[in-house]
Amino acid sequence: MSNLLGREGLSGFYPTYVSAPPKSILRSLQAASKAAETQNRSPRKGSARILGVHLEGPFLNPAFAGAHEKRFIRKPSWKEAKTWWEAAGPLLKIVTLAPETSGAMPVIRYLAAKGVKVQMGHSGATAPMAREAERAGASGVTHLFNAMGVELAEYALRSRTLMTEIIPDGVHVSRELLEYTLERRPRNKVVFVSDACAASGFAPGHRGKFSGKSVWTSPDGSIRRNDGTLAASGCIISHLKIPLKPS
Repeated sequence: MSNLLGREGLSGFYPTYVSAPPKSILRSLQAASKAAETQNRSPRKGSARILGVHLEGPFLNPAFAGAHEKRFIRKPSWKEAKTWWEAAGPLLKIVTLAPETSGAMPVIRYLAAKGVKVQMGHSGATAPMAREAERAGASGVTHLFNAMGVELAEYALRSRTLMTEIIPDGVHVSRELLEYTLERRPRNKVVFVSDACAASGFAPGHRGKFSGKSVWTSPDGSIRRNDGTLAASGCIISHLKIPLKPS
């Protein structure tokens, strides 16, 4: 992955792990830590470096699971979050969770105190819930408009403080909605993310795996599960359809 993204022109990236059993997440964090240490000791020219790890789950709202396996989604646990920090330390940079789930606030406070960026996503949080999470230390929103309720999307769109991630591939969010977001949001509060996965970058019809399930590259360029559920973007970052207007 580091070599591929390096060839695409990226200098660094955040490996992102989806909801999985506790032991699997710990193994993933340990593997990422080991890979990052190897890169630090022996940098490879033209290879993208691991800048940090993003855990997109497992503390999500099952009603907004998207392509996440619901059987791996669970209630927020401060004790489990502590094991993540013990496994990865400062390499753990971002955690996405649903703030309306029971036990979320102690997890947000714990991770934020460690310097981890807590983002709201895969969530049906109301505006008051999102406000409470922000006060507890949440500082962003993952995948604006995707796998989230209307109130959270509207709260994030109006916020002047939250960082808002958005997938500008023309599929997850329409070009018109992306342009509207860029008009409404402060530019320094918008983060473009590829949402690429191991199946990305292939021609339509390609089949692969995502979160242990079969996925395929749709004619629109997205990665979808067999039932049509969006799983990821088929674009590598340099090919994203970003409509930037001169300021």
